[in-house]
Formats: sequence, C-alpha cells, structure tokens
Amino acid sequence: MMREFNLSNDGSLKIENVHLETGYSVTDENGDNHDDLGKHIKVNFLWNWNQESEPVFETTLYELKEMDPDIVKRDIWDPLWEQKGGLESEETHDFWVEFEFVDNGEDQNIFQGDSLELAWTFNATQAEGEDL
Repeated sequence: MMREFNLSNDGSLKIENVHLETGYSVTDENGDNHDDLGKHIKVNFLWNWNQESEPVFETTLYELKEMDPDIVKRDIWDPLWEQKGGLESEETHDFWVEFEFVDNGEDQNIFQGDSLELAWTFNATQAEGEDL
C-alpha cells in the first residue's frame, strides 16, 4: 500500500529538524497471534517530490517503533534535507511511504482478518530566529 503525506511549515521560522515517533496497535481478530504484526510490515520511505531526491530508507514497522527519534531523524530527514537544510516557512514537502506485508515463507495465516492502527507523531524544532 502506497501513501502520500505532506509535511508543512505554517510558522514564520524554518523547521530545522523533525523527529518521528511511531506507535501502533494491532487488533487480533481471531485471538491467535503469537507474533507482532508490525514485524511483518516493511516501511519504505520513498521519493521527496519537492527536493527531487530519492533516498530510500526501509525498516519494519516494529523496528521503526523501537527506534530512537534521533536515529529516525538521521536516517530519514537528514538525507532528505541535506541540500536545503530544513523546511522553509510556508513550504510543504510531499513524501511517499510504502507499507509492504513481507512474506517470510512461513505460515502467516494468523494475521488474516487482523488490522493495525498506525500513529505517527512529527515533532519539529525550528531554526534560530533573527533579532528584530
């Protein structure tokens, strides 16, 4: 499943850093899960249309949830913003993320009918302002 999301800066100062926190909850339809569904979903961070760059970062949803937000910043946002150094005021960047259920070659029928609710929290820090 491919999804687009937009990161906008509606403030007056440039966004310098973004920390992404990941959380999710799984609804086990049949009560038979012995594994975390998030370990079987690969997250591929793809093209940033505004910066015309294509760094790819991939990990499982479970690993992303366990990562320190500083590591996520380093691996996802820093390469994306290397050319521009952040997100200017009144600017929006569009990103594509692909969620892929990975067939591990084993019986994964326990996940049939299950659902997953993803919660991403983007915490941005601004660049230093200018004295007026």
